[in-house]
Parts: sequence; C-alpha cells; structure tokens
Amino acid sequence: MILIERTYDPLKEYAGNTEARLDEACGLIPMFLKNDEEPIKDNLEAGYGFGNLIEMTGGNVEKNGMYYYPEDPPLAPYIKFVKAGETLYIYPYGIVAIVDASNTFVSRMD
Repeated sequence: MILIERTYDPLKEYAGNTEARLDEACGLIPMFLKNDEEPIKDNLEAGYGFGNLIEMTGGNVEKNGMYYYPEDPPLAPYIKFVKAGETLYIYPYGIVAIVDASNTFVSRMD
C-alpha cells in the first residue's frame, strides 16, 4: 500500500473554508486516487470513466502549485496530494495538474 499525503489549501488562499467544503469543491476527483503502485494519471483515468485525460497546454504550474494561464487570474489549488513521487493539485473548474520531478501534465476533468 502506498501512502497518499493530503494538504488542504496549501497556499492559504481559501481562508474560512473548511476541509469538508474544499473536498466538496473538488467533486469526485479525490475518490479516484488509489493506494496502489499505479501512477496518479492512471488512477484518474480509471476512475473518470470518459477515456484518457486530454492535456491542456499554454499554462504553467509554479513550484508552489499556483497555476497560471495567459489572460486568466491565477488559480490556487484546493487540495494537494502527494503519492510516490508525484503531486496532484486540484484547482477550481475541474482543472488538475500532475507534477513529478521532470514533467507537468494539466487537464480538466469536468
């Protein structure tokens, strides 16, 4: 079994929101993560049920998890998960970012 670490509001941008409210804002996405050896992306695709995730290009995820897309306001993650060297950030609008030591994959799960 793999340990999954969860951090609510890692950038402290959602003051006044409870963990339950942040969970609710993330919808079903957190439930797709499994305590197994599979990569986060595989977990999300298996749980999502609508085929492979499609990569969104043009944006940037900073080291602290803030997501930037040209001409849009920055998005702070609701929740950060760490599993076996990968980090999953869940943002408003169903946007997710999977980050490891060498790659960043951003998609929208709506």
